[in-house]
Amino acid sequence: IHQLVSRYIEDRDSRVRTSALQSMLTLHSRGIKLELPSYDRAVQSIKDDYEDVRINAMKMIWAISMEYSDSFYKSLLSGEENKLADEGFIKICGMMTDLSMKVRVEAAKLLGIFHPVSFKYLEQTLDKKIMSHLQKRKSDHEKKIERVKAGESAVSWSSGRVWKKDAPKPELTVDDVNLMESGACGAFVHGLEDEFMEVRIVTVESMCLLGQRYEPFAHLLTDFIVDMLNDEIESVRLAAIHCLKRLAHKITLRDDQLNIVLDLLKDRSTEIRNALRILLRSLHFTTVPPLQFGVQALIRNLHQYREDQLSIWECLKDLGKDHGYLIMSFITDLLSLHPYFATSEADISDPSHIGIAIFIFSASTSYPLLVNYFPQFLFKHYSYLKDKYPDLVPISKVCK
Repeated sequence: IHQLVSRYIEDRDSRVRTSALQSMLTLHSRGIKLELPSYDRAVQSIKDDYEDVRINAMKMIWAISMEYSDSFYKSLLSGEENKLADEGFIKICGMMTDLSMKVRVEAAKLLGIFHPVSFKYLEQTLDKKIMSHLQKRKSDHEKKIERVKAGESAVSWSSGRVWKKDAPKPELTVDDVNLMESGACGAFVHGLEDEFMEVRIVTVESMCLLGQRYEPFAHLLTDFIVDMLNDEIESVRLAAIHCLKRLAHKITLRDDQLNIVLDLLKDRSTEIRNALRILLRSLHFTTVPPLQFGVQALIRNLHQYREDQLSIWECLKDLGKDHGYLIMSFITDLLSLHPYFATSEADISDPSHIGIAIFIFSASTSYPLLVNYFPQFLFKHYSYLKDKYPDLVPISKVCK
């Protein structure tokens, strides 16, 4: 059956070619092992003029690559020998620049479920280099900065002072280009910069799946995912937030990345703000300044969106529970305490004070030494808030 169906992959009618590829995939889904020679036919089919043929050809490349993932295979096109999983991954990467939006969406989906893939190819999917000859693309601004640092004029033409400065670069020959090395370059970058939001969303989701499977890749893609928080489409921003949430246990955000995340708390979308607070609750801070910035941003957010009051308090509760040892260094700032002068009692009905109190009470459960810094009125506030908000204020023996 396999040999009979595979003959029609090269039929003149596009509908027959599509049906043949779909039949092969059906056989695969029912447990029939696809033959390795069909791989080259599938590779040829991804160049087909019809998008349905290309989509099913990509699925077939994925199916065969996963079935023979550890097998070494010599490509008839490039003449290079590589693991079939890597070979298939690179072929699908090349489809991220296809003219059809549907093909690009399907290519991005398939990239996320490829395994195992060599890390060097995963790394190249985020590398901003021209796919044909692996030369890094530089903006005009970057080129001008380099010329100024070298003591040259910022203009792009030659000044005539340096011999052969404007000489053309030697052309690369076919032997100088490694097709296997260049195929994966910038694949995810193309997906993130795609004009269609469907492609961008699926690209973010696939990057997240690969990041969950390969921790070093998770560290590399963080910059790109954080940058997608600035996307103009709400669905794309939401996908980026969910991705960061799933990778939170593998990554640590830098200060500049955290600033972008906190700035999104001002978003008009309630769904975005709630998702962002869930992300903040799952982050692990290792130093005081980022945690302090996060708490301050949530308090400001409380003044801006009073309807988010409960969500913000819950976020502060979880942040305090996981970072009690860091809070001791700025608890006096949180409560506006003075080292020498008596401080007036805070308004217990103020939502900001309630949020800070919940944050501190939650921290004291994991770090009891915090109570040594409590002003006297905070113990009274604990009893009141514990009765009023039993789900937010934890039971603490040291606070009673």
